[in-house]
Amino acid sequence: MCELSNLENEQSLIYKKLEKARKEDKKLFNNIEKMHNNIEKVEETMNNKMNITLQCLKEVQKTRKEDRENFERDWKDKKDRARKHEKIFINEEENWFVCLWYWIWLKLLY
Repeated sequence: MCELSNLENEQSLIYKKLEKARKEDKKLFNNIEKMHNNIEKVEETMNNKMNITLQCLKEVQKTRKEDRENFERDWKDKKDRARKHEKIFINEEENWFVCLWYWIWLKLLY
């Protein structure tokens, strides 16, 4: 009888330890699941931030390309205008020289 009682007590202790272990396992599993969910949220947030960063970089590249094209176009326009002014200046210089030459020639004739 005594042995049976001892066996029942041991069995009861074992069941209690098993139940306690199951509860701890359940807690650990829940914690692992929470951590997994947090990791997924962090990954999603990082992906969103990376996508935003990539969009910003693309916009910057596009803007830089447009700025470069505008600069090149403006530079070409300024060069063209400078060439036109050079031609006008040269023509004015030639005209002054011709006028001066005629004026001197006329003075010498009369």
